[in-house]
Amino acid sequence: MMGCKHTFIFRCDGTQETGLGHVSRCIALAEALQEQGCNSIFFGNYTKAATELLSKAGFAFKDIQLKTGGKIDSSVILKHIREHNVVGIIVDSYFIKNSYLDRFKQQGIPVILIDDFKKLQSYHYSAIINFTVNANNMQYPCKTHTCMLGPEYFLARRGLRSLRTQMKSSDTQSKNILVAMGGMDPENLSEKVVNSLLDIVPHVNVKVVVGNGYKEKVMLSRLVEDFQNESSVVDQQPDLTKLFSWCDVCICAGGLTKYEAAYLGIPALVMSENEEQAEETVYFAKLGLVYDLGLAKNSDKSTRTADISRILHDRERRNKLSQAGLSIFPVDPTNHVAEKLIQVLEMEHRSDH
Repeated sequence: MMGCKHTFIFRCDGTQETGLGHVSRCIALAEALQEQGCNSIFFGNYTKAATELLSKAGFAFKDIQLKTGGKIDSSVILKHIREHNVVGIIVDSYFIKNSYLDRFKQQGIPVILIDDFKKLQSYHYSAIINFTVNANNMQYPCKTHTCMLGPEYFLARRGLRSLRTQMKSSDTQSKNILVAMGGMDPENLSEKVVNSLLDIVPHVNVKVVVGNGYKEKVMLSRLVEDFQNESSVVDQQPDLTKLFSWCDVCICAGGLTKYEAAYLGIPALVMSENEEQAEETVYFAKLGLVYDLGLAKNSDKSTRTADISRILHDRERRNKLSQAGLSIFPVDPTNHVAEKLIQVLEMEHRSDH
């Protein structure tokens, strides 16, 4: 088994454009690798929120401020690889192409790709990780390469994994509602959801998570004051573990948070921010993992309010959502990924010698 002298490099971005999802799930894998005795260092373009996330997680990082997937980007990372005992690079970005990944592969560096949509031309790398619910329907070269596909390989933060061991499928309540529409929330979905909740359940507790760049915090805080006394607007957290342990229901955007809620068995209502999220959320809903509120740009208040009301007043439906998440997602998928990844690299190392 590889010891702590070995290091992985993570290449991921955390910007206003990308959000923090890529950084968060890479941190999750880095935490599991750390538990296996391995070190990690992060390279990417990072906002202040992203650097705070990495710092609080305790991982070294370099904010390279270079064009993602460019030659200078790869040259900087290759220089670091040559100077340190790096055993592989883990890449998580929608902006890289095969030419970028191949620069590392050609130098004999194992490439591990965290992927969502199978949009590259080739996937002939050391390992492919795609924990999306539709991953097994994508045509990856799994007969000849290592593929970790589907929810059994979900990358959950350490705090969430600990919380999951305490979660049990039970009669769900709807007294404490978490609204998490993403750090930037450019379409101000948080305020739209809060207004709908005020029409339906002003007697509950509501906590709304917003990022540092959210521009309507003052107005949102005034609205949230009309709920019960545990209600508040909360600044972006290193992870949502404490808020998930508090809430009964989560209303979120169509990114990573819906996976985290389903993994914990928390009933979730999802309003997707873009078409790609919407397509995946439809599949998510078909598996009974979430209630789909549709694409945000197509949402009107009356329909949104009616849909939210339907779930908040349907305990049986919430129970089914909870049960589906706990049955589909294993308790500790992230360590499963880390262990398998180390096995793959050890086999590659032996074959090279």
